[in-house]
Amino acid sequence: MKYSAKYLIVFIFTFLIGLSVLVIWHSMSLNFNQQGRKRIVDFSETNSQKTESESDDVKKQLSIEDYWENAEEFSYKDYKITNICLGKDVDFLHCQLRLVKGDKVLQEFESNGRHSLNYGFFNFLGEKDKQLVLYNVEGGTCSTHTYLIYDLKSVPRLIYDSRKINKQRDYINFDLTPIDIDKDGIYEFTRSVHTFDYFYGSHIDSIYPTAIFEYDPNTGKYEFANSKFPFYILEKTRNEISWLKQNNQGETFGERFILRKRLLNLIYAGQREEGWRLFEEEYNFEDKQEYKQDLIKELDQCPVYKAIYRVNCSGKSFELETVYDELRDAKNIKLTKNKKVEKIIKLPNQSEFNGFALNWVKKTQKGFEISLDYGSRFYYAKRFNFVCRKGKFFLNEIKVESFDKHNPEKWDSKTVKINPNMPLEKFLIKDYIN
Repeated sequence: MKYSAKYLIVFIFTFLIGLSVLVIWHSMSLNFNQQGRKRIVDFSETNSQKTESESDDVKKQLSIEDYWENAEEFSYKDYKITNICLGKDVDFLHCQLRLVKGDKVLQEFESNGRHSLNYGFFNFLGEKDKQLVLYNVEGGTCSTHTYLIYDLKSVPRLIYDSRKINKQRDYINFDLTPIDIDKDGIYEFTRSVHTFDYFYGSHIDSIYPTAIFEYDPNTGKYEFANSKFPFYILEKTRNEISWLKQNNQGETFGERFILRKRLLNLIYAGQREEGWRLFEEEYNFEDKQEYKQDLIKELDQCPVYKAIYRVNCSGKSFELETVYDELRDAKNIKLTKNKKVEKIIKLPNQSEFNGFALNWVKKTQKGFEISLDYGSRFYYAKRFNFVCRKGKFFLNEIKVESFDKHNPEKWDSKTVKINPNMPLEKFLIKDYIN
């Protein structure tokens, strides 16, 4: 009996150790799957590369509206929040939402509608104390939805303010949806990219790509994080497209709409090259070139797009973007650092080089790449590769493809090494175009 009890204790101890190891292994595997997945392109229902956990993330979304407080006055630590409407006529109310600490008003919104102002608490940062969310909606059909998130410590911190993004126009809009994508206990949240409202469509059939925000402890604020979570954006898009196809939404949400949606969400998932490849291969509608040109102009203005394609070099952060030169009717490539222009690469217009087109400017593992093509009968496609060294960029090679359209079988491909490497500040595109 004594030995049986001893063996039983050993068995239970061994079982508990094994169970602990299994739990730790599962947690590590889940974390690896969430953070390590970088490339999901296929939107088909039969060949989706999703995992069960990713699918659950998309389906099990919280609504910040479920956390609104109904009380007209609410005290929290040294803070007081009031949301009060005055007046008897519901169509002419004077409503005011205020955040106050002591005698100091930290934030204030005013509205004529009772449901236009709200506040609530949500634990975004995984700490003991929750964060305060202030909400204000203005306008009619195309309303502007403003969200502010405060971390109410002894010194209040405004960790998200949608007004800073929307200074010139509503680039980000609609609901704020909290979700812990990477399962680290700190919530990300999603909103909608509003850049393409009424772009080649009405408000109802415009396309609103997903914008993901992640808390950055270095800045103490929520920053754009689309490049970190492409699988989430693409899985969400796959589900939306699947629903459209199953419900047979007709011409309004037909094949043209679906292709545009796939293109935009690939771009905003950090997979721009795949998006444009999809567009060139599958978008066969009469507005193809016009839509592409106008879309590029809109992308150039969008802050989410800019954040996705930021380039880092030796610990320095650069912004690489295309800008439209109205005087020359051409696109230029602008590289900035800390809002200071480091270089503008002037590209030719159609009158200077027949058929000239900029395909993309994208960051690479070692720097960035410019892809362009030009020509009529004799066609050239060139990719200029710039590498980073000691905080500066250098042109180190050009990949060239060319052929005669009258004799397509006469096709040539080569890589031209640039020795010595050309410093970006001395680079002129015209020196490398025949």
